[in-house]
Amino acid sequence: MTHKSRSYIRLTLEEVEKLNLCRKSIIGNYSKHQVMSGLIDVGFANALESLYEEDLITEDEFKEGLDKLPDYLQEKVKAKLHK
Repeated sequence: MTHKSRSYIRLTLEEVEKLNLCRKSIIGNYSKHQVMSGLIDVGFANALESLYEEDLITEDEFKEGLDKLPDYLQEKVKAKLHK
């Protein structure tokens, strides 16, 4: 179950333009929220990889974090770490 909270992020005009460019590069019609959510997932996956490779998180913490990612990112992380 996903819990939602309301958080707002102030973006500069340049950041909004970058976000819009990201939206353009994706096939389909995605909202800014959907793009931001995907970017957060990618950042989370990268952090998880780095922390695990550097032994800064345990195997259990890694698995718990992996479960929070969409399937396609789980597979990407596992492949990169040969898990």
